[in-house]
Amino acid sequence: MIFEISTSFPFFLVNIACGLIKIKTKDFILGTFFGIIPGTFVYVWVGSGIGFTFMKGSDINYKIIFEPQILFPLLALSILALIPIVYKKIKASK
Repeated sequence: MIFEISTSFPFFLVNIACGLIKIKTKDFILGTFFGIIPGTFVYVWVGSGIGFTFMKGSDINYKIIFEPQILFPLLALSILALIPIVYKKIKASK
């Protein structure tokens, strides 16, 4: 349930709501860990790759997408975005 709430509301409102409805601390920590932290790491990785490209002095064009510093974080972001879809399909099939 936390995952569904966090995709609809800003994070600070989710935090306040969890405090008001007295959600268990363990559930809040697990929801934060699996719902927010992986995305944060991937976004930082994407930003780091773009920063690397700027520091290298490369021209900004569509070809930078195929450099490993950009491509791998984008693939990780794609996989991260597919996890809820796969999870729902697995859960629905049971």
